[in-house]
Amino acid sequence: MLSLFLLCVFYQDIVPVQSRRQIYENVSTASGYIRIVAGFVGIAAWVLSTSALLVVVPLGIELEREQMFIQQENEFKLQQQQAQQVWLLSDADLTLWGYVDAPTTVCSHGTKVKKNKKIKNN
Repeated sequence: MLSLFLLCVFYQDIVPVQSRRQIYENVSTASGYIRIVAGFVGIAAWVLSTSALLVVVPLGIELEREQMFIQQENEFKLQQQQAQQVWLLSDADLTLWGYVDAPTTVCSHGTKVKKNKKIKNN
């Protein structure tokens, strides 16, 4: 950087004054445009990041909450299916072991209990 500066200082007399003035004006105009564009880019970046914080983050949280609810619902359905299979297997076991017509009664705490009746073989 220093060598470029020294080069410009040494060759200052070689470049005519009118050309130096034209180069200075062009560089000043270009740097002014760059500052304006950088300002607009900075404002746009601030608006986009603020919008993302206010809109996208709560949306992501809500989508994750919904996904968790769907997962819990699927687990509940799976538990119901497993419980139904256990009841079906217990009915099949009763039939295999010679118990038939096992009516259900409801206990005081609300669960169903089967009464087993043994088939009498003659």
